[in-house]
Amino acid sequence: MKAKSWILALGCGALLLCGPARAQEDSQDTPSEVEQPRPAVEVLTEPTGEFRLNALKGDPVELTLRDVVLQTLMQNLDIKISKKDRDIAAEQVFAELGIYDPVFEAGVTRTQIDEQSRTLPQNRWTVDEKDTQSYAALSQRTPWGTMVTLEFTDHRQHILDRDPRVGNTLSPSYRQTAGVTVTQPLLKNFGPLVNNANIRIAKRRLDQSNEAFRGQIMDQLASVMGAYWELVFTIRNLDVQEQALASARELERVNKARVDVGSLPRLSLVQAQAEVAYRESLVVNAESAVAQAQDNLLQLMNWDRTDLDKEWNRPIIPVDSPEFTPDVRFSDSELINVAFARRPDFLAAVTELDVAHINRDVSKRQRLPELNVFGSYTYSGLDNSRWGAFDYVDDMDYTDYSFGAEFRFPLFNRQARAQYHQSLDYAEQQELFIQQLEVAITGQVRASTRSVRTALRRIDATRKQVTADQEKLDAEIKRREVGERTTFDVLDFQDDLAQSQASEARAMVDYQIAMIELARSTGTLLDAQNILVDDQVPPGGFDLGFQPVSTDSITPEEVDEAVPSAQHLLAPLQ
Repeated sequence: MKAKSWILALGCGALLLCGPARAQEDSQDTPSEVEQPRPAVEVLTEPTGEFRLNALKGDPVELTLRDVVLQTLMQNLDIKISKKDRDIAAEQVFAELGIYDPVFEAGVTRTQIDEQSRTLPQNRWTVDEKDTQSYAALSQRTPWGTMVTLEFTDHRQHILDRDPRVGNTLSPSYRQTAGVTVTQPLLKNFGPLVNNANIRIAKRRLDQSNEAFRGQIMDQLASVMGAYWELVFTIRNLDVQEQALASARELERVNKARVDVGSLPRLSLVQAQAEVAYRESLVVNAESAVAQAQDNLLQLMNWDRTDLDKEWNRPIIPVDSPEFTPDVRFSDSELINVAFARRPDFLAAVTELDVAHINRDVSKRQRLPELNVFGSYTYSGLDNSRWGAFDYVDDMDYTDYSFGAEFRFPLFNRQARAQYHQSLDYAEQQELFIQQLEVAITGQVRASTRSVRTALRRIDATRKQVTADQEKLDAEIKRREVGERTTFDVLDFQDDLAQSQASEARAMVDYQIAMIELARSTGTLLDAQNILVDDQVPPGGFDLGFQPVSTDSITPEEVDEAVPSAQHLLAPLQ
């Protein structure tokens, strides 16, 4: 109040200096133009949407909060980027399943050898050998680490020995084999625990990506919904400032008329004119705040930028008005339990602990020595024609088999031991991180509930303040008319009323933002907006098309018990 008085005093002094120059102009007004001051502005309960910011032109765009939410879901770039991360994680699961893809191999080798004959006493004769070897194999890995390979080979050999002492040999000859080879690890690399580890981890990463996607949606919706209510506030604040400016101009007009007839001193007119100038500066600031709030909202919605000057300069008219439930009740402990069951960051941390346990179990198994057993069984055939050799193979008269074992173990085994201890440390670290996150979530939820309660009390207090300031202003206007109060006193009370009206609008918007933050901090913001992140689309809902994460640490029964306790929280946001 004192700072305002100094500002008005300086303005009065400046206007007094130019008073004589304006005296003749002021004297041209007649007493018949004098009107009674207008009643003070009533408490604003609905946004007018009629702000007059010069920079915003064109046809207004009316938007509900639901319009803003859906536009953000469809166009927000951060959400699109996060969805791509989820798609990449889903493809990684598909890629890890590739270790069980059957592998087909085939090859052919052509060899020609010209060498000396091995017959004695003189190896002056030459031997010409032409070999063509081809093979085809199909191998398959199993979750137990077993590698099964089916192989078929064809070997054509043509030998020409020019030594006349060498008898006839089968040339060309065709040798074909068909057999199976099995290799089975018994210690290291044994079992689904090891062989399925990367697949299980990839699925957990997909769960984390899904939760990160939900978290990104919540964050963006909380931001855009907060921006929507900030725009509502700036428009209401502009209305308050313009109405305060209108009241100041009306007071200036009345004072000017009364100064002209000599019923008021000229100082009263100067004070009113200084108040008008001050109110005009507040209107300019309020207009700028509206433009900035609108830009923030359009940016979060990724508004059309093809015609920036046209689309971004169209006034946005918020359709929804702030509402509140004065008797809202909730339990901090219940909401904290809801947050543990629904918050994406907490579920992602629990999933990361599951990944740590997988790595721990795998690294523990991998400390064992490598002991593999193997065996093969083959049918063969030999003939001077390819089909003749195949007939022998088909008859299965000629067989051979082999089996054995191999053992391998690093003497110090430092790498496997170090990896196991690292996995233990990481699992313990992740458990500590979850405890830390629990503490942080507890603080965030309590801060959110405190903000809601504080906003409710501020709404009640500011409404009482507006009513009291209105009554005081009405009384001051009447006392001024009978000469008991000066114009300066009326201006002060008008300023008090304008500030209390702006404070009420601020408290109403802060309540909306506090409720949004409470829903976000408990992980229920998507439920409040009727948005599902699975394959079931609710009536009027918006489908985001993936299954929600499920973890072993949180059972469906626990979720069912926790979620109903937050239904009263969701209702005010729907």
